[in-house]
Amino acid sequence: IRVKEQHARTTTGLNNEFRYDNVLTGSNNKTIYEAAARRHVRSAMEGFNAVIFAYGQTASGKTFTLSGTDEEPGVIPRAMRDVFAYIKATPDREYLLRASYLEIYNEQIHDLLASGVGASRVPVSLQGSGFNVTMSPLREEVVTSLKAVRDVMERGESNRRTASTDWNDRSSRSHSVFRLVIESRERSSETVPQSTTPAPPGGSRLHTQGASGVRMSVLSLIDLAGSERATSDKERLKEGKYINTSLLTLGTVIGTLAENASKSKSDYVPFRNSKLTRMLQPSLSGDARISVICTLNPSPSALSESLSTLGFASRIKKVALHATKKEVVDHEALIERYRQEIEELKAKLAEKDQKEHKLNRRLSTREKADEHRDKTDLNLRLKQLSKLILTSQTVDVPADSGAASPTKLDFDLSPYELQEELLSAKRRLESQETQILALEAALSARPLLPADAAEDDKDKLIAELQRANRELTFAVQGYEENLGEPLRQVKEDVEKEWKGVVERLEKELRESKEWAKELISDLEKEKQ
Repeated sequence: IRVKEQHARTTTGLNNEFRYDNVLTGSNNKTIYEAAARRHVRSAMEGFNAVIFAYGQTASGKTFTLSGTDEEPGVIPRAMRDVFAYIKATPDREYLLRASYLEIYNEQIHDLLASGVGASRVPVSLQGSGFNVTMSPLREEVVTSLKAVRDVMERGESNRRTASTDWNDRSSRSHSVFRLVIESRERSSETVPQSTTPAPPGGSRLHTQGASGVRMSVLSLIDLAGSERATSDKERLKEGKYINTSLLTLGTVIGTLAENASKSKSDYVPFRNSKLTRMLQPSLSGDARISVICTLNPSPSALSESLSTLGFASRIKKVALHATKKEVVDHEALIERYRQEIEELKAKLAEKDQKEHKLNRRLSTREKADEHRDKTDLNLRLKQLSKLILTSQTVDVPADSGAASPTKLDFDLSPYELQEELLSAKRRLESQETQILALEAALSARPLLPADAAEDDKDKLIAELQRANRELTFAVQGYEENLGEPLRQVKEDVEKEWKGVVERLEKELRESKEWAKELISDLEKEKQ
């Protein structure tokens, strides 16, 4: 991009030119995705951390580029489709996907998927340093389809802070981060002989069978709030101050990293000066493959901001990256904990089958019923866990386009339409099963406080556990309300409704036959 002489700054590049990997015009998100994001999504599926973020002035098209519309999907929906397409085309590995959605608003990190509204949500804290920055508490939901990803995004978007500005009627007032944690492992072959070496305590049988480790990577898609000019609105002024400060810190960090890389220096990098740069520290330090989409506002009045954006893009190209694939110890990966539980459930079922075969004749009717109930529960849990682990055979690439089923059935529908309603109800059950498992995983992964912790910390932990317990209770109640008796009642109501219709039609048919006989009799009498 060449800047005209009358608009150039003293800091503009050589010959007033800026050089980048791609310069694109228009609003075709497919072209942008192919040029700037697709290879990074593939890298994330192969085990590398990957970051894609949009940077630019307010109203320059960042949110449209990342999220898009139904007619013109953005980078995020296209990336999620490619994630499932990659799983579909990779038969030798199995995957577990966990999605989270957060925002940085006025220098506080908020979980957009957490329960509560606005200020009632507990802020997310950053812990660790260097390549080991973690966030807690952060809700991650296991996703098994494009529809589940869309549900997560829609819930997150509904909680994100937006407001009207001089440039945009609905402007993002916060930085948002959509994260997809990708765990994968080689699929174990049933023909591989089992090793006699016992599994390590708390671990799995994966390494004892000679298989490779578990890959874990994070795909982060970031929509940065736009830089703000001064405004008379006090709330917008406060928001703009925090937004500009975090963007300025990001620019300083990028500039320091670029200078360190180009001059082989090791100057201090101020990652801790803002929550945004602290959160991005592992990625900006080189442990990720990064793609930056810088958007420009074509308005002449936005020239100053456009030149700043061009300068930022030039600096970030100089940052040195050295991302590597990450393999974790078995028991650190959720996919391995699920896989181990699946193997344990299969072993329990096999043991019960053997026991049932030996003792079947000696068991009472009640004992047989108890055994049958236990096996049913084990099979249900096994089925739930198996659905969460995605393979090329189980993943469904096309997006689900079916509308949600109404809560009340219209019995005037045709039998085919009623079958569609019942199928939709079953899909809701599967979604609730996934939600229950995600809540259970969140509870099991939550760290406990030490015995000597402060009373305030204990009270806070108790309150968080009670809230999570209520969420789990609501999910279970919703799950149970859709099982058993309600479905049987629907079936009975449908049969009863159609039975009445059939009886009415049969009655009308008999009456028609009798009326026809009377007509024939009257005709014969007239002939005589």
